[in-house]
Amino acid sequence: MIELYRNHGGDDNASPSRHDSWRVALIGILAVWSVFTIGCATTGNRADLEVSVQDNRLMVYPAGDFSRHDWQFDTGSDLTLLDEESFRGLRLQATEASANLIDVSGHEITRPIEILEALPLKQRNRNRPYTLRYLWVVRLPKLRERTGFDAILGYRPFEQRVLQLDLGNERVRIVPRAPRGPGVYSLPFRLEAWNPMVGVTTSTGKAFEAVIDTGSDGWFSLTAVEAESLGSLELKKADRTTKALYGDAKYDLLQFDGDFYLGNASFHDPFVKEIPSNTENLIGIQPLQFFRITLDPQAHRAAVDISRMPWTRAGLPPNGVKVSFSLQEE
Repeated sequence: MIELYRNHGGDDNASPSRHDSWRVALIGILAVWSVFTIGCATTGNRADLEVSVQDNRLMVYPAGDFSRHDWQFDTGSDLTLLDEESFRGLRLQATEASANLIDVSGHEITRPIEILEALPLKQRNRNRPYTLRYLWVVRLPKLRERTGFDAILGYRPFEQRVLQLDLGNERVRIVPRAPRGPGVYSLPFRLEAWNPMVGVTTSTGKAFEAVIDTGSDGWFSLTAVEAESLGSLELKKADRTTKALYGDAKYDLLQFDGDFYLGNASFHDPFVKEIPSNTENLIGIQPLQFFRITLDPQAHRAAVDISRMPWTRAGLPPNGVKVSFSLQEE
């Protein structure tokens, strides 16, 4: 069983950065598993990828023929998703596996999993791309129509790499190890079905795990079960509608009475979307722009650092950052 979790956040009237919720079940076994070292990168353990953050969407830029398409980098996705029409002529290697995809609106589709042998990604100030090899991909109808992207690069190719997300500075790097030292805070980190999950604590003494999800353009999302367990949540807006990949879905907007803590970054009275209980809690791309986080799967730790963020360099408090919320911001 492989699960992909999604939730679209932000402006309800904007084009969604991605579909809201998936559950992916692998049916069958790859014929020759050892041939496909999934997500292996050819250029070692250092890279400085060319990325940008546009309208709370993390864009990545492949090289060569793939540069003609719009790519989103979504750490909340396992598989890489391709728009069927945009990539109709692309040759991929067939497998005996398929993916059963269910979005939050309850619509379901089953699609075959294919192998993309190489995906070169552009690097900042370097002529040589950083090449990912043997990616699991699924071609989907109307992906661009529903999301605005030709392709969504999933997290799995990076599962054995130390990935550093520095979105406030629009940087994504592959580094040898997570940093340590003064001002660097460690969080528990693990992979759950190839989803990168970290621990979040609260001012009420409770804690929960959430997926680092650059594909969600909102703030925080909690499952209905987690929201009930957490408590201290006030309903702000009920039955809001957002677009899922195959239909529309409703959710409630809540506000937490207190703080969420991610290392030395605190979020005061944050807004929370209540999402279905068969998904996962999510940390969207908006809070991720307030700190640098390095995900080290081998060490089972995530390192949070705000010392290099733009507001820190501008002389704002170096010992922590606190973000407050008002209803007008949502």
